[in-house]
Amino acid sequence: MAYLTKAEFTRPTDANAYAIGDIISNSTSAGVAMNFGVGGAKLIRVSLLKSTNAVDLLTKLALFSSDPGAQLDNAAFGLTYANRDTYLTTLTVGTPVVTGSIAHTELVLAQPLSINAGSLYGVLIANAAVAAGNGEQFSLRLHFL
Repeated sequence: MAYLTKAEFTRPTDANAYAIGDIISNSTSAGVAMNFGVGGAKLIRVSLLKSTNAVDLLTKLALFSSDPGAQLDNAAFGLTYANRDTYLTTLTVGTPVVTGSIAHTELVLAQPLSINAGSLYGVLIANAAVAAGNGEQFSLRLHFL
């Protein structure tokens, strides 16, 4: 049976541009990874929706089996040795397209990715230098079998 889990956040009220590899999160001082809740199934699709229709944001999503710790908006993403056992994979989500007043993108995996973790956390990463949307809202949805 297919199911969906999602995590949502609102960017800080700033317009600091992102560099390639910068984290996109909810705070510049107390940012946290997105908690998708339960894993333990086969991931088949990742969807990203955002509250504005700007389509210049290319993203990656790093997945972890436990909370990777503070993830500050506009900070450079980097895997740490401490997270070596909980890091699962990084997926390139892609470039959003406009649908009405929002932008969205989807990544359909060529083969399902087995996620055997009981918990699942994600970090959204800029995959290109881009201006940031002030207070933009993001919804990431993971589709499982």
